[in-house]
Amino acid sequence: MITVNEVMPMLAKACPSFKETYDGLIAFHGEPIPVLLMDDFADHVFYLYEDGDVDSLTEVFKVIEEIKSNGDEEAKELVMTCFFGEIDNLVAKRKLIR
Repeated sequence: MITVNEVMPMLAKACPSFKETYDGLIAFHGEPIPVLLMDDFADHVFYLYEDGDVDSLTEVFKVIEEIKSNGDEEAKELVMTCFFGEIDNLVAKRKLIR
């Protein structure tokens, strides 16, 4: 089973363009805080998509599928609530702006 503490390292590895932000957030907070990391990761993924950088997203969604299939309940909740919830919020904001 994939645990909640394994999720963000897996996603950071799948998305190298997030690595600097990931490392900076851990240094700033002194420890990895999965909910905060996931929020920033979802923003990063959203902007990659918005900028047309979809090639880098294939590995990200492979990892998300792996977590959904093999994660413990906390890991699944982190992905479903924090990742997809933040993506949903960003899409809603874009609709309001347009």
